[in-house]
Amino acid sequence: MNGAMVILLEDLATAASGLFNAGYFARYWLRAHETRARRTGAAALFLVGTAVAVEAACSEAIVWWRDSLLALGDVAWALARLPLLTSTVFITTIVLRRIFR
Repeated sequence: MNGAMVILLEDLATAASGLFNAGYFARYWLRAHETRARRTGAAALFLVGTAVAVEAACSEAIVWWRDSLLALGDVAWALARLPLLTSTVFITTIVLRRIFR
């Protein structure tokens, strides 16, 4: 098995896991009868799962379509990494709120 195939399998497993987790936490995020704190946490974890799936897709794009992806430029990279940044900052705000409460 060559390196590109290992990366493909790793990224597929990562994306599948991220999407599964995102779906699971989306249920809690969208439930009206959950507490606000639980819904906020679920929304943050939904974003993390989504960001992980996007990151895995970007990794595959680098491996298989390196030249065409690099031609897209910095804006495409920034947009691809935005869900990961958003979800990380969201979780940080939840943690800070707990600390300073």
